[in-house]
Amino acid sequence: MAVAESTLSAAQPPLPTALAGRGRRLGGELLEILLLSLGCVAGGVVYGVNDGVSAPALIAACLSGWAIWLVWLLLVAHRGQAPGKHLLGLYVIRANGAVAGFRYMLLRELAIKTGVFWVLGLSLTATLGAAGYWIALCAYPLAALWCVWDADRQCLWDKALGTRVIHPASIQRAPASGLSADQFEERRQRELERL
Repeated sequence: MAVAESTLSAAQPPLPTALAGRGRRLGGELLEILLLSLGCVAGGVVYGVNDGVSAPALIAACLSGWAIWLVWLLLVAHRGQAPGKHLLGLYVIRANGAVAGFRYMLLRELAIKTGVFWVLGLSLTATLGAAGYWIALCAYPLAALWCVWDADRQCLWDKALGTRVIHPASIQRAPASGLSADQFEERRQRELERL
């Protein structure tokens, strides 16, 4: 069920304080990696990888980890969330202020975050061998860490798509200028309901 993407009114001022903090952003990325890893470990238990590592069992374990993550993504993507963001209460918004919907989140998570790095990894490994593998292995953390020094707290995939990550609780602490407390609370409730 796809929910229509909400947009902020053009008359409403932007809420730069609503951006998720750097620590929360990094925590979200680490949580994504942890969730994938736990899914792979669970798949390893199911497929008996601990009895002896065979290539088919290892591949099945990894694929089951990805499948668990993908199902979770499909359940929360319409709200502008990925599994890690869902656990931390973070939302992805587009440059126009709209919550990133289902298709946009699939583009962000599967095509950009995952697909680009798989293609990069495979192509660098094929051309440079082991050195290319290590370069590709370092590329993802670098892209994720980009939000630490970026003024808009965007990772490289956010830069590519023009998305930002917000934490609605921070909206509550920073009222927009020109609004009374009641107007601000009403606006905050509307935006939280849209998410």
